[in-house]
Amino acid sequence: MKELKIQKIQNNLRNKFLKLGVKMLGPETVFFSQDTKIGKNVTIEPYVVIGAKVRIGNNVIIKSF
Repeated sequence: MKELKIQKIQNNLRNKFLKLGVKMLGPETVFFSQDTKIGKNVTIEPYVVIGAKVRIGNNVIIKSF
């Protein structure tokens, strides 16, 4: 059950950021902390894990791994 809750939280975070215009090349492989903040015009490549207290500025590309 806990695993399903974590998946649901991650899906909600991904959807939130996609709606805000964040481009994710492999959304199912990107993981966010609940306190992540993301600026405008951001692209996130596959296989990225964003830890706690991370703020991403504008016009940023985050590379895989």
